Amino acid sequence: FFNIITDQLFRKVFRKGGAIWGCNFAVRRSALLEVGGFDTSIKFYGEEYELSLRLKKAGKGSIMPQIFVLTSARRLKRIGMVNQYWNWTVDYFTVLFWNKPIPEKLENWPSKAWQTFVASFSWQRVRASWVYVALFFGLLWLNISPAFEAIGRFIFVFDIGVLGTLFAYHGVNPRSRFFGKVLSNGDRNRLRIALTFDDGPNEPYTSQVLNILEQYGIRATFFIIGQNARRYPETCRRIVTAGNAIGNHSYHHLKSMCLRRGKTVARDIKMAHQAIYECTGLEPTLFRPPHGFRTPWLMRAVRNLGYTVVTWDNMTSDWNAGKSGEEIVLAILGRAKPGGVIVLHDGRDTRLRYDRSHMLQALPFVIETLMERRFEFVTIPELLKSERELSA
Repeated sequence: FFNIITDQLFRKVFRKGGAIWGCNFAVRRSALLEVGGFDTSIKFYGEEYELSLRLKKAGKGSIMPQIFVLTSARRLKRIGMVNQYWNWTVDYFTVLFWNKPIPEKLENWPSKAWQTFVASFSWQRVRASWVYVALFFGLLWLNISPAFEAIGRFIFVFDIGVLGTLFAYHGVNPRSRFFGKVLSNGDRNRLRIALTFDDGPNEPYTSQVLNILEQYGIRATFFIIGQNARRYPETCRRIVTAGNAIGNHSYHHLKSMCLRRGKTVARDIKMAHQAIYECTGLEPTLFRPPHGFRTPWLMRAVRNLGYTVVTWDNMTSDWNAGKSGEEIVLAILGRAKPGGVIVLHDGRDTRLRYDRSHMLQALPFVIETLMERRFEFVTIPELLKSERELSA
């Protein structure tokens, strides 16, 4: 029935004949040989549609609705009815218009989309969505109300201002999951805390950080800039050898990275990934966006590369060399919570030998005080593991 309707539609609207669904059709042997048979380079979906387009040259076909066959439901059970009919329908149109079967990335797209939705789902996003639905209808009412005629230009400015503010808020808030799932903290019921360092390696300060960590017998997570990794490969190897975890912090550490196209973002992350792998022999699976700035297309690019995005819930402006050690200590200890992710900086962007002496003064006091509070220092992978165990 579907084939009959679409065939007539394409003949009369697009002046293009339809293709035959391959569930049940018969072909004369001579016609099959004349057109060269099935195209065996086609993986699965679309080989019969493609064949039917070439069979037009060998003669006419006819549809006999009164003849039907029973077929196995194994494929429907294996991939699901929604996936099966999606594959059939999309394949039909791609072959009809472009003479190519369904691209592999579009196969079983409904289930892939559902898995992506479940993986990135959070109640925070749901609650925020209701707020934005209410805001949308409020703005809609404002734009169709009688007041619009009097102050229309001001309403447009207000609309843009509200939407721009919301976009920026979710892009810079390290705990927001509106653009995609992030890890900003672990289990709040366990006295575990993760110490992380950004923007390294930066010698001699990164080595001094490693000395302090070894002195207290703890491990941390280092989010490495690719350009810095190539500058100090030995330091990268020492980070890993000491049992610390590593993450990708982009190659160039540009503030504007989140505003760039998805392909540009992916290229930068891949460059950093390669640099870190060449220096350490390990492939990072954690990513922290430069400055924590995120956009929907950046998050999509990161997710497609298989990374887990890590932000934080405890950061000071320690990256500024003018911040005193005492200020750093007070700020971090005042915000320390179970499951927390602390951010310190052993470098600053890609600058050479940027002064980190105040951070180094603060680090032993931070570690000792948190140990006195009975906190256990863990790496981000260990924090993630406890999160997965909790959700399981």
